[in-house]
Amino acid sequence: MSHNPEIPLESFEQAYAAGLDQLPELIESEIFDTPLPLDPDSLNVEPRTFEELSPLELDIVQKTIFNKLGLTSDPDTHKIREYTTPTPPKATVPGTIKAVVYSTNIEGVFLQELVFPDFRQSWVIGPSDPLPISVQLLLKTLINFSALVFL
Repeated sequence: MSHNPEIPLESFEQAYAAGLDQLPELIESEIFDTPLPLDPDSLNVEPRTFEELSPLELDIVQKTIFNKLGLTSDPDTHKIREYTTPTPPKATVPGTIKAVVYSTNIEGVFLQELVFPDFRQSWVIGPSDPLPISVQLLLKTLINFSALVFL
């Protein structure tokens, strides 16, 4: 997918950063036992999911997330664990989802970076406790997945 020329990258970056500034309120308002997607639509920035962003916009998203959550100097020092999980049965690209869980500068919140079999990425934040395998998430931010993902 290519960048939407109607939205300058600098404007997109500013709007997305402003959306992430709302995280403390979103965390407090959610029943925080399931992950919260960090796509522009979920943050009320604009009506697009990770799937609809260009590679340039995804780079901006990753850098902005890592910056806002305190993972800028050396993200590996914040790595809590890595795990894999199979894609849902109806996934358009079957295989294994690779996840890296990071501690963040928000107490009790982890960042999960998900990499799908087609190498697309998604990011969610979740509770401080590692998520049990049985937690089922319906994340519209997942790449062409209209099924449940198990983390």
